[in-house]
Amino acid sequence: MPAAKPRLGVTLRQERKRRLMTVRDMAEALREAAPAGRERESVPRLTDLMRMYRNWESDRYGVSERYQVLFCRVFDMTLERLLVGSHCGMDTGGRDVFWSAEEDDVERRRMIQALAVLGGAAMSPMAQALQAIQANAEAGLGRGVAAQLDDWEETLVEYGFTYLTTPPQRLLGELAADLVSVQSMRIKEGHPEYTRWCRVTGGLSGMMAKTLSLLGQAREARPWWSTAQHAADTSGDVELSLWVSGEHLIHGLYQQRPVPVLLRQSDAVLGRLPHHPCAGLATLRSLRAQTLATVGRPDEAAAEIRQAEEVFVRLPAEVTRETNSTLAWGEDCLRYTEAWVYAYSGSQAELDASSERALDLYGNADRRSTTQIRLIQAFSRVRTGDVTEGIKHASSAYAACRAEQRTAGITRLADLVMENVPSGQRAAPSVTAYRELLSAPKATK
Repeated sequence: MPAAKPRLGVTLRQERKRRLMTVRDMAEALREAAPAGRERESVPRLTDLMRMYRNWESDRYGVSERYQVLFCRVFDMTLERLLVGSHCGMDTGGRDVFWSAEEDDVERRRMIQALAVLGGAAMSPMAQALQAIQANAEAGLGRGVAAQLDDWEETLVEYGFTYLTTPPQRLLGELAADLVSVQSMRIKEGHPEYTRWCRVTGGLSGMMAKTLSLLGQAREARPWWSTAQHAADTSGDVELSLWVSGEHLIHGLYQQRPVPVLLRQSDAVLGRLPHHPCAGLATLRSLRAQTLATVGRPDEAAAEIRQAEEVFVRLPAEVTRETNSTLAWGEDCLRYTEAWVYAYSGSQAELDASSERALDLYGNADRRSTTQIRLIQAFSRVRTGDVTEGIKHASSAYAACRAEQRTAGITRLADLVMENVPSGQRAAPSVTAYRELLSAPKATK
């Protein structure tokens, strides 16, 4: 029998990982699978067999008939299944567009195991059983990939709204479960719906990165930002790419990343992508305005606000009217940016005007942004010398925010108020009480 086709390497890798075996484990198993006596003695020494196996798994060389038989013994499968399992689904052009069943199983198991670590109702036995039944029902209906992606795109839109009101710890589990479901589709490059799948993956990954950032897990969020950006860029959706870039940098501001880095990276994005009006472009301008204000460059910050406003007036109505979605960019975002800049410049009247307008636009649903605006007002009062009123304002805003909604951004603003209290006034009863309030449980714990 001639050597197996190179695609056999995929099956070898899948079966090894499914059994949680190392390359050394595989080499030892192959030796044990050879009949005792002269045949086993003819098997190469362990280090050579490990090198041979790596070449087989990477498809550098085909697998001879002798070793195909040994692999069948190790994996407890027929030769036909070993060879057939090495072929992925092909489209009419001969390109691999879906992952094989074995690949699907390995990856799904890995993602399910990772999701189980998060706990919660998403991984309850009932949820798993229902998911399996639903998958069979879906397959029986024969509904195409395009229709499923329609649903996922609508789910992404819904996350834009729920992100602002759902406690981040709960949102984390929901996003993780949905990302597992989307990835189980396993669409490969070359499939007609590949770019739409990338778009959904990019959007959900961006939401995951934002949620981890809310929880103060900047390190854990970092690879998700990278995945979101790569998926968005691959999808060809420029607006999504700008949105991911802008949101990444905005969260970086609250994480106190170096200002020169934030400005340089925003310059790079603005220079690389078209400047057509969209929520992501407005977010980048807002980021630059806030960043410049923090380092005492008010004129440049004001110029960036004007740029943001120019983008805002050119945005389509479906983007500006959704003031309760993090995927949109309405007047509330513009007023929030103004409030931040005015707080650092000490323009109290302008700050209060922008803040009150933002609060009107938020309404009663978005408690986190409401808290942030009130903390910005408190910070400005303390910074300009009105410590008593500023601490009172901050205490009221922070206490009104439920513990599970005290995100990393809210915590950072609350701490900023405290940091600006002059040392001579830190022993005041109101300041002491505020310090004790800040020690209450936060969403990051």
